[in-house]
Amino acid sequence: GMVLCQVGIVGAMGFSIVIALAAAFFEFACSPTSALRGFILPWWIVVAAAAIIALAILLSTAVSLRRVLMLDPGVVLRS
Repeated sequence: GMVLCQVGIVGAMGFSIVIALAAAFFEFACSPTSALRGFILPWWIVVAAAAIIALAILLSTAVSLRRVLMLDPGVVLRS
């Protein structure tokens, strides 16, 4: 439970920071006189990015939890 809570918090924070930076880029770099005019950040790009990040988080959590669950508690508490 603790690992999943940590993963959720770190994933949400990382996703929020990345999307905020992308939105700021599109807001300031895509002015009408810019060479990037016409570029937009559609909602479905944000949803797709969230899905890909969630998949990466789930895969990395499964790999790390597998190692933790295979470990004998006596080994950890003995030292």
